[in-house]
Amino acid sequence: MPGCLLCALISSHVRRSIEFLLWERVNDPCFRAEWRAAVGFCHRHAWMLAERQDEFGTAILYLDLYKSYGEGLTVRRPGDSCSLCNEEAATFKFVLQEMQRRWDEPAFATAIRECDGLCLPHLRMVRRRLQVSGRRGCLPREILNALTDATLRTLRQLPGDLHQLIESFDYQHTRATDLRIKLSWRRAIEQLAGSRYAPAPE
Repeated sequence: MPGCLLCALISSHVRRSIEFLLWERVNDPCFRAEWRAAVGFCHRHAWMLAERQDEFGTAILYLDLYKSYGEGLTVRRPGDSCSLCNEEAATFKFVLQEMQRRWDEPAFATAIRECDGLCLPHLRMVRRRLQVSGRRGCLPREILNALTDATLRTLRQLPGDLHQLIESFDYQHTRATDLRIKLSWRRAIEQLAGSRYAPAPE
């Protein structure tokens, strides 16, 4: 999986949640009560919803807010208790638990060691989480070491990829065709800042 493992897993989960919402929950009374209480989604998730381009479902949801609050929307802040933000926090916790649970599976441990690692904000976040978890034993330390090693490998590789990309724009060189090189500019941003679709790491 290219890029930050946590960014990819969390954003993929949120996209599935939005798709499920638009297909199955737009008219669900429990969801609609939650939607109204939160005054919709936060800024980032509202625009992820818009990217689905489901005019019908989105119109139903936002009409509900306008009818419920009217001019009161001028003093309310949307997404204060965004349900998708809550899902992201739960997904982050679940992924870390799964890493610990499945670490003894050789294929899983190999996949972690061979991935691109984490974006630097998520690596710092995981370090803090594992350091204060209070768990004894070496399992969290092994996972952290594997993720750190994979992240450092990507960190060392990116400058060379960026250099090749820059050179490919010189008329004396052939344009880059390797996808890793062509997308190195985006990978560089994501490694330093995290994905635009995942929550901003603490």
